[in-house]
Amino acid sequence: MAANIIYEPGYNISVVASYPASPVSGGVCIYGDLAGIAKIDENATTGETTVNFGPWIADLSVTDSNTGGIAKGAPLFASKATPVVISNDSTGVFLGYANEAVDDGATATIEVIHPPMIGGIMSAGAIGTTELAPGAVTATEIGSAAVTADKIGSDAVKTVNILDANVTNAKLATDNVKIVTAALTAGVQDAFCLAWENPEAVPILVTRILVDITTAGGTAAAVLDFGAAADATTTSATLLDGVDANAVAIYDNLLAANQGGTVVKLDENGGTTAFITGQILTAAASDLVGNAYIFYTEV
Repeated sequence: MAANIIYEPGYNISVVASYPASPVSGGVCIYGDLAGIAKIDENATTGETTVNFGPWIADLSVTDSNTGGIAKGAPLFASKATPVVISNDSTGVFLGYANEAVDDGATATIEVIHPPMIGGIMSAGAIGTTELAPGAVTATEIGSAAVTADKIGSDAVKTVNILDANVTNAKLATDNVKIVTAALTAGVQDAFCLAWENPEAVPILVTRILVDITTAGGTAAAVLDFGAAADATTTSATLLDGVDANAVAIYDNLLAANQGGTVVKLDENGGTTAFITGQILTAAASDLVGNAYIFYTEV
């Protein structure tokens, strides 16, 4: 035996258990993130308990914390609490596997297999949320080629992991659709409620415009035209033609009912035709409030 080995195999050691508060012989003990079974009652003087962390099979009380019961071979976990509860709740410390079944919602004394904690491949469910604390897995611990397409199932990335705030135009490839929001400006007859210039250094295709009027313009006859234009004060109706400015509504150039056009191409920023304008026609829209949502892609 190597001179620096203190115990071999080292399964039985005396520790101050984290849980429960006062271990007793035959009870499951938690020591940090290790789970074992007490061989003796806690020493009242030192607070230590001799715990077997090695392989064993023991009769233990097990609770089905999830619906459907516990099947033979299912992973089991021990709670970090006093008393320690053994169940199929993966928020606990991995303990072992059920060698007998437990009915739906029931608590029963069954054989539990505690495998040797020697690493290797563990079965599905053996690693719970406690074992994967926030920040536990870092880039250093994952080699550059460790995560490949064939190791990630088609449903492995869930939508809950993608927050709206995490998806920005800057993170999207330039061949994807970008969306900008431009406020509408109230005004008199013939005034412009919108003058938006292509912000890109390349031409773009404006594939859609949604005009959301949240406060009516105030005059029944007022209408709005939107389209591609040479400058901020040029009238155009290539996207929307004569939509009602005095109705709280959403207008979509892709809908024929909104007198819409289809796709327009704008030149690069500062180019010959680089604007989308919106003009108030026929009558004033002095109370107009709303937004235009412009969808475009670079070309």
